[in-house]
Amino acid sequence: MEKPLIQLQKLGLSQKEARLYLVALENGPATIAKLAQKSGLKRGTIYEFLTEMLEKGLLEVSISGKRKLYASVQPQKLKKIIDRQKEILDNLIPDLSMLTSTSPAKPKIKFYEGKEGLVAAYYEMLDLPNGSEVLGFATFEGIYKLFSESAIHTYIKKRVAKKIKQKLIMPTDEYAHNHLNDNKRELRQTLMIPKDKFSITNEINIYQDKVAIISLG
Repeated sequence: MEKPLIQLQKLGLSQKEARLYLVALENGPATIAKLAQKSGLKRGTIYEFLTEMLEKGLLEVSISGKRKLYASVQPQKLKKIIDRQKEILDNLIPDLSMLTSTSPAKPKIKFYEGKEGLVAAYYEMLDLPNGSEVLGFATFEGIYKLFSESAIHTYIKKRVAKKIKQKLIMPTDEYAHNHLNDNKRELRQTLMIPKDKFSITNEINIYQDKVAIISLG
């Protein structure tokens, strides 16, 4: 019985369902008590999945006097059950296909929290290939309020070492002006807009197929 038991499980039956099917095939029509005795399954356990097996068409029930007798459908009928399942699947596939995106990959969103999360978001940009370009809206003022000057310069050095260029729109402030003379060395182009007309607390970086929105407020 071991080989048919395994093969039935490959068709989608649980181990208990497969065992009961084989026992009922050999001994049916039979009462639940007899099937429990022959299969080694408890009666309560059988009742847990009996209705499902009847609904699947794996078992049939008949009445003899006051007793209900259960028997497995003939093996030839199993193919009809599988054919019916295939038909259901064929009808379902168009509806399921409508739920999927037409693009090969759906957008993914990652969230970073806290100062460590900000560091992770910034350093993710350092994973770009050498010579990449980052476009964005940025504010040095917000960055300097969160990170030390040494930490900022360390990050810039690592970005420059990978020749990752930046093109940024930034509000004018003392921090931005301090970096203006270093723009060429730090591989950065900036378009400065008066702070009273362009005051931001978020930073937006666009690179490859990603958009990073960083809250600095």
